[in-house]
This record gives sequence, C-alpha cells and structure tokens, in this order.
Amino acid sequence: MEDQPHSTDTLTGLPQRRRLESLRPVFGKRDVSSSSSVWTAIMADVDHFKLINDIYGHLTGDQILRRVAQLLRENLRSEDAVIRFGGDEFLVIFPSTERFKALNYAQRIVEELDSTVFQRGLKVTVSLGIAESRQGERNLDDLIERADKALYQAKEAGRGRIHFFDEPTSPGDGQEAVAFSHFVGRQQQLRELRQLLDEAISDGCRFALITGEAGVGKSRLAAELRHYAEFRQCSIAESGCHEFVEIEPYSLLTSPIAAVLGAVSGDDPVQN
Repeated sequence: MEDQPHSTDTLTGLPQRRRLESLRPVFGKRDVSSSSSVWTAIMADVDHFKLINDIYGHLTGDQILRRVAQLLRENLRSEDAVIRFGGDEFLVIFPSTERFKALNYAQRIVEELDSTVFQRGLKVTVSLGIAESRQGERNLDDLIERADKALYQAKEAGRGRIHFFDEPTSPGDGQEAVAFSHFVGRQQQLRELRQLLDEAISDGCRFALITGEAGVGKSRLAAELRHYAEFRQCSIAESGCHEFVEIEPYSLLTSPIAAVLGAVSGDDPVQN
C-alpha cells in the first residue's frame, strides 16, 4: 500500500503515522513460526529539541528535523519503513529483523549525526529506544509501545543514548542500556571490531590487536566492544599486564580461560 500525498509530512518528506495502517495487517498476518517473523522497532527523538527551538529559532529546528529524517531514510533497506511519529519523534520499523541488526542501524545514525554541525556551530544528539517483537505477537502497536518505553529510559539515563527494551524481571528492571561513548578517531575501529565479533559468532574465531600510545582511547574502545558483546550475549575473557609487573609465563592466556571455566562451573576461577 503506497502512501497518499496528504499522508506525507511536508517538512521532512517522511510518511506520517497513517503509514502504520498498511503495516499493522502485515505484522498481524505474518507467519510467526518462521525464523524471519521477528520485527524490530526503533523510536528516535531529538534531545532538548524545545530548548533548541527557543534558543536558535524554529528555522534551525526545522533544519535539524530534515537532517535527522535524511539520515534515517538513507540508512534504510527498501523493506523498512521510517515515519515522522510526531514533533521531533521518529519511528522506524524493521520487518524480519532481529534487535542486534537494528542496533547497528541506530549506531550509524548516532555517529553520522555526531559529525554534523548546524548553524552557529550547533551540534545535537538523538536518543533511541529499540524493541523486538515477542513470540506469537500480532499487535504492532504493542511493539511500538515497548520501543517508546525504551526511548523514555534512554532520555532518563542522560540522552544521546541507545536503550533496548528487555522483559522486566523485578521492580525497576525492564531496560538495558546500550550506550556507546563517542571519541574522536575511534568510530571506524569500533565498527570493525563489532563486525569481527559478528563474524566470530557466525563463522568462527577472529582475532584483533588494539595498539597505540597511552591516552588514545584503547581501554575505552575495548569497553565499548564489551558493551556490544554483552548485548549479543557473548562471554568475555579478559587479561592484562603491566611492563613493570612480573607475571607468570602464559598467564595472559591461562588467566582468562580459567575465569571463563570458573564462570561456567559456578566455582571460583582456577588459581595458577
């Protein structure tokens, strides 16, 4: 079903909420027994948008909305849908897509917007909430509501963040942060490391060596990869050394292996 001209937002060129009328029946009638039945939704919101309008004016606000809409549209596949949900809030629907693939999309949006400078040197951020469809779910609006809850938590956590909705297990639970810090010169390296991790999960082992002078962000880069690995539900084995501290031979390998074995067995790590 194609959008009618009057259902398109004149400012951003994106479909308006009426687009959901054609998506709801497709979602409701999909084969839930298929491996491709998982859908993912992202709610995105420009941080401090009202304040931006008050300080820089509505023309600048409009420029920001057009740029965000452009980024959201450019990074989509043909089967995906992006909607101006209302005001400075956007909705992206990914059919047949699991949450970690939507996370890759969200991260690209954050990084590309981070490199955009608007009038008078203004830089803006977006917060994004991600939700994945539940097994057997038929109501698209329930999925959208969970993405909206994840967005709210991203805002509450400090903005400029990515959160994904997780099923609550106790009071106060329900959102998992996938907040990536951004630092100059490391976005490309982080993308490469995340791709290596994805390949390791699907195709086998991969190795990467992070090198550089002190203070260039190696530890932070490793920490960002750890966040992504946790999101992908991977185990992390870590070790380290210092040039002025003597360590046992091969302990860089044996220590993390012992830690993993201890975590699997529920015992304390093996002492070497």
